Amino acid sequence: MPSETRLRYGKLGRAQGLRGEIRCFPAHPDSTLLSSLTHLELRGQGAPRVVKVLSAKRAANAWVLRLEGVGDRTAAEVLTGVEVWVDERALPAADPDEFYGYQLEGLTVLDEAGAPIGQVLRLVDFGAGDLLELRIGRTEIFVPFATPYVSEVDLDAGTLVAVVEEWMP
Repeated sequence: MPSETRLRYGKLGRAQGLRGEIRCFPAHPDSTLLSSLTHLELRGQGAPRVVKVLSAKRAANAWVLRLEGVGDRTAAEVLTGVEVWVDERALPAADPDEFYGYQLEGLTVLDEAGAPIGQVLRLVDFGAGDLLELRIGRTEIFVPFATPYVSEVDLDAGTLVAVVEEWMP
């Protein structure tokens, strides 16, 4: 995994069985990325380390992984709570009008006239649809990530055009 860009994918849970299998909980429960990954980066116990994925099976609410160098239950238990990171290049390509949340973080927010007014902090989903958390001046607000509130995203330019007036306190 030579890429410099890693993304937090999820977290390891408890050991599963006696042969070193461990449960993994993706940040996005519907993700199937683990079925195609050959390596993961583990962070949380000393220096980050890359491990080979020997197998990944879908379970009811998680994935059950076998990782190289984790041969028994004791070794798996040590990894409980460790974060799982993946190489950005492992993500499937997004459609032209779709974006991964991490791609929006840090974009400059422009008003409809093209003047900079703030910055995107993150994309969140509280269950009713995606919201952008924006910093406008010293104020942090949430704006729906939908038309007509967001009319343009230009990743190459590092900008996003948004209508924020009705969301300001």
